[in-house]
Amino acid sequence: MKPFFAAALALCVAPVLLAAAPDVTPSASGTVPMSIDECHLDYSPGGLLPLSKTVGPLHITFTNESKQTIVEAKFDVNMDGNHVEVKDVGSYAPDVEIKKMYRQLSGGEHFLFSRQPQPTCSLAMAKFADGTVWAAPATPVAAASPAAMSFDRFVGSWNCASAAGSSVTMTFQPATNGIYAAHTAWKNGPAAGAFDHTFTQQADGTWKTSQVDATKKMVFEGTSPGFADDAITFDGIQHNGSAAMPERETLRFTSQTAFEHTWYAADSSGNWHPTSFTECTKV
Repeated sequence: MKPFFAAALALCVAPVLLAAAPDVTPSASGTVPMSIDECHLDYSPGGLLPLSKTVGPLHITFTNESKQTIVEAKFDVNMDGNHVEVKDVGSYAPDVEIKKMYRQLSGGEHFLFSRQPQPTCSLAMAKFADGTVWAAPATPVAAASPAAMSFDRFVGSWNCASAAGSSVTMTFQPATNGIYAAHTAWKNGPAAGAFDHTFTQQADGTWKTSQVDATKKMVFEGTSPGFADDAITFDGIQHNGSAAMPERETLRFTSQTAFEHTWYAADSSGNWHPTSFTECTKV
């Protein structure tokens, strides 16, 4: 089973399945007919999994700013560049604030450490009582610049904290022959020591990371399809010598200044559960 990740808003739930859009003429007005005043997820301490939190439900507060009653709306919910569409059906008169709660984005336990990431919400579609429809204009997809597809933004010093409370530093170094390197030093605790990662872009645009620790006989290799907005995630297996059970790892830059390193272990059924983590912030 693939571990929890899928870039933050995956939230371990399937996107809401929606019916086909009505075959009607969109509203001629370009004004967004609904304002969104609140968009947030609830978090509570996790139950079965260590170091986890339970996510949900999603709260959206909105107001019909048009002159007609809205009978259906679709919201685009964006978390770190990952999108889920939420559908709402009702009867919403103009100038009335509505508070709604959506439980389809709740119930999973997630290994989020100290983070409590919050989404942003926007109106994707509104259907009026007379059958006309307002739809958000399509956003053109800009070609990624060379800088947006590189690791140059991560170069520098990072301060980190681990699940065990160790003090950790990471130094991300400029590319040499196209390969970036990160040196991580654990200053105290049972994991005291250091290791190095390399990050290499492949010919097809994907990325590969590897780590070899000769002292502890750890070998890790991970892969990534590349950047999603400002984030990039690597997923792979760490082997801790021939006598140890392998661990799954994820490395994720969630922004230009935030990095997460997560370890997972498999139970007797082959399911992966998070066991430890390191969180880093760029200095």
